[in-house]
Amino acid sequence: MNIKHLLTLTAACFALCASAHAATFTVTNTNATGAGSLRQAVADAAAAAGADTITFSTGLSGLNIQLDDTLVLDQDLTIDASALAAGIKILGLGRVLEITAGRTVVLRKLELRNGWSNQGGGIYNAGILTLHS
Repeated sequence: MNIKHLLTLTAACFALCASAHAATFTVTNTNATGAGSLRQAVADAAAAAGADTITFSTGLSGLNIQLDDTLVLDQDLTIDASALAAGIKILGLGRVLEITAGRTVVLRKLELRNGWSNQGGGIYNAGILTLHS
């Protein structure tokens, strides 16, 4: 194999390895944890490459998700409830969401309630946050 072919193969490998494909994860229940929960969808997105999206099953429209503790978003992520006619409420017993430094998060048609903390209340944002109603 000559050097030209080797360089071409190396460049192709870098291009394939560098391209991260975003995935979509769907929340299917209002449980605080476990399969189908928002917390599990966030964990699954954190384990996947790319800036992922979390959506919600249409049967969750108008319902509440009660979180027992802060949901930390430490990857680029979109949480999108725009397909739900009545949206969805995320309730906290303390801070609801924390976005870590250097992360970009987009929240669509989510209502956050009952969040409190000495810093940040419902959302503590150290990253870049975009909210859409």
